Amino acid sequence: MLYPVRFGNNIVEQLESKFGSWLQLVDDTLLPGPQKAWIANRYVCMKVAWILMVHTLPLGTINKLHRLLHAHYRKWIGLARCMDRSVLYRSRENFGLNFTDLRHLHKNLQVSKYHILKYSKDEQIKNLYAHLLQREQKRKNTIPSLKRPPRKKPYKGFSGPLELERLEGIVACDNLTRKAQSDRKGLGYNPNSKDKLSDRERLIAVRKEEAEHKWKVLSLKYVMQGEWLQYTDCMMADDLSWGRILWGYSDRLLKFTLNAVANTLPS
Repeated sequence: MLYPVRFGNNIVEQLESKFGSWLQLVDDTLLPGPQKAWIANRYVCMKVAWILMVHTLPLGTINKLHRLLHAHYRKWIGLARCMDRSVLYRSRENFGLNFTDLRHLHKNLQVSKYHILKYSKDEQIKNLYAHLLQREQKRKNTIPSLKRPPRKKPYKGFSGPLELERLEGIVACDNLTRKAQSDRKGLGYNPNSKDKLSDRERLIAVRKEEAEHKWKVLSLKYVMQGEWLQYTDCMMADDLSWGRILWGYSDRLLKFTLNAVANTLPS
């Protein structure tokens, strides 16, 4: 049984220990592989989501947790050793399983956190965000000033405030162009689904689109495994939904389907 998480002072050490023990607890059950992946994706990842959002953890820790989760994903689904890893994280429209990528989840939560700080009704919280943004700009040598920044090696890690500012610039540009008419239909004929999203949801949607594009670019590097890109429009988008994975496929059938599309079946 997975009990509520309680962390003390050593956040990183306890997070790594508890996360590994939870995955091992799921792995030791007699459930089929896809059901284990569902528990890890929908429950274990969500148990650490609050810690990933509240604390500014080192990227090395996030990558370590991601590698551990990724290894269990591959084991439970039965992917071939040489198979493209992006099949686990791509959307179902691109013949992916749409599993949670812990690295992207961490960055999305960090963006959400700083968005809450920036638009808080408390002036002190707004001042705190302004201070954090200025500090990150100094670390990255991106201060918008005519003065030449000091010659220091810029910080290459992830920065939540700078990522928020970048995404807001993309959304602002999209607001100017997405309502433009591009066909002969009447004005306002094509309603935009993005109009129904909140500001924070649109920021996360932009990050998801960028991540999806990176996964597709990674697939293009594989000559044989990337052939699915030629017939993706002809495939059913709901073939790999959770309901179909859990109840429509057996372990062997799901393993065969994924490896057959990627041309990694034994000949």
